[in-house]
Amino acid sequence: MNNDKEEEDSPKKYRLKLSGTIKKRKTEDTSQNNSEENIKETKISKNFFRKKTTSIDSFPPLSSEEESENPKKKKQNKNKKHEHSDVIVNNYVLFKEIANGTFGKIFYGFSLKDNIEIAVKKEIISIEYSQIKIENKIYHSLLNIPKNADLSGRYNIPQNNAIGVPKYYGTGSIKNTNYLILEFLGPNLIQLLKFCGNKKFTVITVFLMAIQILNRIEYLHKFHYVHRDIKPENFVIGTGNKSNIIYLIDFGLSKLYKNPKNHQHVPYRDGKKLTGTIRYISINTHLGVEQSRRDDLESIAYVLILLLKGYLPWQQLPNDKSFQLIMKKKTSNSY
Repeated sequence: MNNDKEEEDSPKKYRLKLSGTIKKRKTEDTSQNNSEENIKETKISKNFFRKKTTSIDSFPPLSSEEESENPKKKKQNKNKKHEHSDVIVNNYVLFKEIANGTFGKIFYGFSLKDNIEIAVKKEIISIEYSQIKIENKIYHSLLNIPKNADLSGRYNIPQNNAIGVPKYYGTGSIKNTNYLILEFLGPNLIQLLKFCGNKKFTVITVFLMAIQILNRIEYLHKFHYVHRDIKPENFVIGTGNKSNIIYLIDFGLSKLYKNPKNHQHVPYRDGKKLTGTIRYISINTHLGVEQSRRDDLESIAYVLILLLKGYLPWQQLPNDKSFQLIMKKKTSNSY
């Protein structure tokens, strides 16, 4: 009889043991999943193209500390927030540098007031040729910004919603630097080409891009400006619900080709210095002729050829030593 009871009890004991192991496994699995999710979150937070956040508190910390900190350290981090970042007019926080050039640097930032991502261009005040001052004038024209508007960035600036033109948030000077605050946009056409994993776009894609690119340059020419630095890097894609829109940026080298008062075209001049990127400048620019609308259109043609074929015939030539060779290759029409 005792043996029978032991045999009857044994399944119960086995079930209890089995349920206990299942509970342990569940807790271990949940802990592993949580740890994996934490690892994923830290990786995503360090990724540049992360999802848009809703508040500044949800941004990744500036220091590379783990998220699994004790509460005391978290309180200390909250107090040290923005310690290593620049703040402009108490509304905009700059996190990191995303691009630089001969005229200045561009920083990725965030608006504390509107909870939006921004791009800030900065240059030294003592620079002889200020691109920010030129861009400021052009954005005033393109977006119809009132002359009496407060441009410091403290308040919202009234402006038109022009398709393919970044939103303008302000400009000014701080800490021996000029700054220009604009809407944060996505990758340029070269980055998009690499991101898609292709060396070239299809004919239909280039055709659709060409329509938007021509619309952007036509809108700029409408306000009597010529861009003078057309290249794939200056055409960028929007973000979010504007990811299907191509934007034209970087008006630092732009110039009036027509007098806005009497609409008189600038006279023909030669012996001018080279302005723009050698790979995409027009033949007349090589010859030192004053640039006009036709030169922007010729540069757009070179950009479209690059996007369609994946290369330009003079692309392998070094820009610093083969200025004349590039011009000869362009005039030969061998492409």
